[in-house]
Amino acid sequence: MRTVDRLFVSQGNLKAVLYDGREDSPTYGMVNEVYIGDPRPAFVVIPIGVWHGLQNLGTIDALVLNLPTEAYNYKDPDHWRLPYDTAEIPYKWSGSAVARLRADAR
Repeated sequence: MRTVDRLFVSQGNLKAVLYDGREDSPTYGMVNEVYIGDPRPAFVVIPIGVWHGLQNLGTIDALVLNLPTEAYNYKDPDHWRLPYDTAEIPYKWSGSAVARLRADAR
């Protein structure tokens, strides 16, 4: 549990879905949708323990810059992934989502 993800969408239109998996958080268990990209540029900071997935809403490829606070450590990884349709997170993706959810804590 070391890495904070920082995302910037420099091209395209995305939906970021965030799920707070931090048991000690006042927003534990809550889901939030954030729309970012060409119509609404944003730099999104995703705290440790918040699961997140991305869905491209546009008709062109999106370009996402992820600026994590630490490089990925292959010997001691701190990222986990779940399939987009997991029952562990109370969210149903619309359309043909192919996003994967990930977090730095589980």
